[in-house]
Amino acid sequence: MSSNVNTVKVTSSNANLQVDPDYSKEIFLKQLGEHVYQRNMKKINAEFFNVTYGSFVRTLIEFYDNDAEKCNEKLKAMGENIGSRLIDDFYSKVTNQIPRCSNLKDLGNTIAYVGFKMYINVVPKVFVDEGNKTIKFRFDNNANIFNKFVELPDDIKEKRLYYSNIISGVIQAALAGIALKCDVEFISDTLLDDQSTEIQISNVKRIKDEVPMGQ
Repeated sequence: MSSNVNTVKVTSSNANLQVDPDYSKEIFLKQLGEHVYQRNMKKINAEFFNVTYGSFVRTLIEFYDNDAEKCNEKLKAMGENIGSRLIDDFYSKVTNQIPRCSNLKDLGNTIAYVGFKMYINVVPKVFVDEGNKTIKFRFDNNANIFNKFVELPDDIKEKRLYYSNIISGVIQAALAGIALKCDVEFISDTLLDDQSTEIQISNVKRIKDEVPMGQ
């Protein structure tokens, strides 16, 4: 099947996306994430997911006697266990399709447009500060699916329980799987009456000599 310049070419249901060399990398990543999500990802009922995850967090809060700090640590640790395995699944679905990440902007866009889209069908806004080596993901208008149908008690809000902190662990461990050491944390959450939900990646460093993402 032929393709015009600046259009994505798909030759079969399992085919790779092919792109003109001059095509915008950002647009390509958006279309790649959508392509993989639609064709290669198993879907689950959103309400079932929210109820199941909510029940788990509620049990965790009770187990740690409303200690938000311990709950945050446990959620992140669980996310790290998932992320260390998820990176292999990620590569199995996008092998030879992810462009090389040459800077933080590329890395942030890949996580947002492909990673988030593939696994939770959400694409956050990406903000990159190359000078401070930080990436921020902002979920506007309650776009974070973990937060849907959720309202936290006032005492837990005051203690800053990050309900979706499992996500930060997933990202941190997944990046460690491609030899990138970093710190990942929630810096705001609408469930805590903040204006937006934001996750920040900071202190990004390569920890060993491995081939960069996309090569």
